[in-house]
Amino acid sequence: MDQYYNRYNTAKGVRFVALGFLFLFLDLNIIADSFYIDILPDAVGLIFFLISVRYLEGYVKHPTNLRLLIAFLLLEDIAEWFYNMSSGSGSPVNQNDMQFLFFLASLVYAVFVYRILDAMIRVAVEYRSMREHNIRVLRVVLVIIQIAFSVLWLIPSEGISPLAYMIIIAGFIGAIANLVVLFGLKKDVENVPKSFFDDFEAGPDFTV
Repeated sequence: MDQYYNRYNTAKGVRFVALGFLFLFLDLNIIADSFYIDILPDAVGLIFFLISVRYLEGYVKHPTNLRLLIAFLLLEDIAEWFYNMSSGSGSPVNQNDMQFLFFLASLVYAVFVYRILDAMIRVAVEYRSMREHNIRVLRVVLVIIQIAFSVLWLIPSEGISPLAYMIIIAGFIGAIANLVVLFGLKKDVENVPKSFFDDFEAGPDFTV
């Protein structure tokens, strides 16, 4: 069966998704007087996600649209990087306008997280992995965390420190849990026996 011989490509896609989430939800910043630099930039994670779509097209609804969504988020992350570098150096950019735009973009991230984990659920269903339930739970948790990150853009900076730390810690825990579950899914896909597919018809094409 094609599913059996293609399982290593699917496993590669799952691995890239796991690494992408690591960069997306872990924030390690170098902070200076007027700017900060994220040493685990979201852009690297988004590139991992972009690569993953190549291996997971059979499990992603409308893969071309997902690629365009990732491209948009890459541009937003670059814009946010330049904004963080220039915000304390007399930049003519209106801070409130930019923060609202980043708030909207951050909500788009929540949609993206939902869609990519939906593909992971489809992989788990296809290979009958016991991790399907865990991924469904993590999808809800990570989307909520991402929405919470979005809200931070609308809160005055002098009042967010305790909340920001709580969300960062939650994101860290969620990223680690997600990493463990998705690498477990990767192993499930790699280790599926050929006999599993002997009497198993191919599932529906998720791309339509």
